[in-house]
Amino acid sequence: MGFEYSPRVFGVYLGYPEMLGGRIGVMRVGMGVGYLAEDDAGRMIRMRAEFGYDANVDISIVYLRAYLYAGADGAYYFGGSDADKIILELYLKGGVDGGIRALGRRYNIISFYLDANG
Repeated sequence: MGFEYSPRVFGVYLGYPEMLGGRIGVMRVGMGVGYLAEDDAGRMIRMRAEFGYDANVDISIVYLRAYLYAGADGAYYFGGSDADKIILELYLKGGVDGGIRALGRRYNIISFYLDANG
């Protein structure tokens, strides 16, 4: 939770920009919301939501992790010069990590990451 206050700015954030999230098995869900009011720029509400898959596999000394997340980050402006403006960003990110475990430590051998925004 975040709070921002000054004579010209007031803001309250709950899980934004880092999301409040939870896991159900290998699935992960997260969400955050924020409200910001400025004297010069008007007011806005921001929201972020994410849904993803994150799984680990350990076979003897080899480990593998695969993950894929899809989400949206948006804002609605009301008042000020940007009144009734909506901004929406969609994203998709994922990757694969793998390696070996020896002497109680993990040694990363392969790592692949993909990130797309639009």
